[in-house]
Amino acid sequence: MRIRNTKTKLAIILSLIISIGVVSPAYAYAETTSDPGDLSNRVIFLDPGHDEETGNYFEDYSEHVTMLVLAEKIKMRLEGLGATVYLTRDSDKRKPSEVRCAFINKCALEAVKEARSYTIACSACIAEINRLISIMQSVIDDPELGEIYMNSPYDPERTIHRDQARILELEDDKEIRSRFLFISLHSNASIQVGNTSDNGACAFYISTEDKDVRTYYDNVSYSSYSEVSNDFGNIILDHIAGTGLENLGSMADNFFMIREHNIPGVLIENGHHTNPGDRAMLQNDDFLETLADAYADAIAEYFSAIPLPARFFEPVVVAAEEEIQEDDTEAPNAENEHEIKRVFLYIA
Repeated sequence: MRIRNTKTKLAIILSLIISIGVVSPAYAYAETTSDPGDLSNRVIFLDPGHDEETGNYFEDYSEHVTMLVLAEKIKMRLEGLGATVYLTRDSDKRKPSEVRCAFINKCALEAVKEARSYTIACSACIAEINRLISIMQSVIDDPELGEIYMNSPYDPERTIHRDQARILELEDDKEIRSRFLFISLHSNASIQVGNTSDNGACAFYISTEDKDVRTYYDNVSYSSYSEVSNDFGNIILDHIAGTGLENLGSMADNFFMIREHNIPGVLIENGHHTNPGDRAMLQNDDFLETLADAYADAIAEYFSAIPLPARFFEPVVVAAEEEIQEDDTEAPNAENEHEIKRVFLYIA
């Protein structure tokens, strides 16, 4: 059996290259933007900081309570714009950070797996993703396993577990960049006891510019979304400033909830609850409504410049032409004979 058509040959060669993992299939689709303000097919994780066991309390203020209220208000607005929104906790009960990050990583891996199913993907790669999803599920089921895969309790000399490193590497993917966003919601406290003058909101993002992060990541740049996370931090702070909270800027740091996944995102300190003025605003429900509006507007602005994968619209499919001619004079070779099938390619 001879293949007479050059396009067919090229299609088959490409499929073989992808199937053995030389070319990543995650980028084999075109991109197109959605309507401004439409968050359909975007995935946002809202992480209300702390819980009843680890919460910060100051006078009559409880950080974990207020941040959950804020998260629920933001969630309602984002879902109204079509987004898929996950809260890392939906009650005051204890929810370890390891479990929260395991859930985030599991969702991200499932999205990468789904994206690759739309291309000619390597079965071994899919099997690896399934294995890592299973590991994250085991952490969700048994939080103590989180200490194996994540840096907890924190050790400044520790380097990243090889499975966790692979997860972060797989999350360095256009699927994640185009669709996912993470926000951890907190309110700040002055470092100095009795200092009530510190005020304002700030954002933190993960970056290997931080020495401890660089050590933990074993000098490999898994914080692949540092720049976009910093950009989003500045976007949200600009919107938050419109509510009356001072903008203290966006900066790199080493917090667990932005270190143990590779999702674009930030940890936001929504004012200082040790400051009377900031605390009064955070305890006012009307202010929280306004603050939730600021978040929704900032997230819509952030995604408005980021195109979605084309499969969420109308993918363009081109079938490679096939011209196969039988040659009865050739004796078939059992070792080398292959069945040639029509190859479909998603093209940009």
